[in-house]
Amino acid sequence: MATAAERLKQYEDLFQKSQGYDTTKYQQDFEKAYNEAANYNKDLIEQKAGYISQAQALPSQLREQYYSSPIRNPLAQEALIDTRRGALTGDISRVVDLLQARGARYQDVLGKHLSAYESEAQRAATAAENEWRTYQDAIQQEQFNAQMRKSSGGGGGTSGFADLIAEILKGEKKETVTPQQQVLNAIDRVKSLRGASNIENKMNQYHQEIMNQARQLNLSIDPTALWQRLGNEVGRGPQTLILFR
Repeated sequence: MATAAERLKQYEDLFQKSQGYDTTKYQQDFEKAYNEAANYNKDLIEQKAGYISQAQALPSQLREQYYSSPIRNPLAQEALIDTRRGALTGDISRVVDLLQARGARYQDVLGKHLSAYESEAQRAATAAENEWRTYQDAIQQEQFNAQMRKSSGGGGGTSGFADLIAEILKGEKKETVTPQQQVLNAIDRVKSLRGASNIENKMNQYHQEIMNQARQLNLSIDPTALWQRLGNEVGRGPQTLILFR
């Protein structure tokens, strides 16, 4: 199991990663890369500029042509000019419509990529938040373990619960409180920690740990009674169940 320090390092790495997402810069970079790769809209923009230039130059060009032509009537000349300009205006409108359609398609492509980018950024932020909670849980676990090691059973200078078990497994002998009192001390430590911190999601783990350590101490305890002693309801009425069997 990772230590609190390791969890903190993992959180810092994930947090730094989550801070590296910038949707505005991503959109700008995407647009630049898209335009460079596809030479986007250059053809239509050039067509539009050409049609506008022709429409602006057309009246004077046609009037010069009509000056020496058989068409002498000024009204007829202007009608012909308007017809030719109308055709160019139609071309300009068509190009504008194509530009708008391309813009809509581009926005659709950008929207899909940007949505995926934002989802990735959110997942990174969530991962950092989850790791922060895991780090907090690791701190609580280490604090609990430290309290267990400091458990003295009311007498001075005795070993903690975890130390006592280690010594028994090694076959060492040491004067200390009774095994029953060690179990009761462990229960008190969990209840104290529960009152100071949110460890509800770890109650099953603490319950199982005390059961296992009690077996190593050659003690037989009622699991339901232990669950009740840890501050939980057991559905058997208000009576206190017998812990040691």
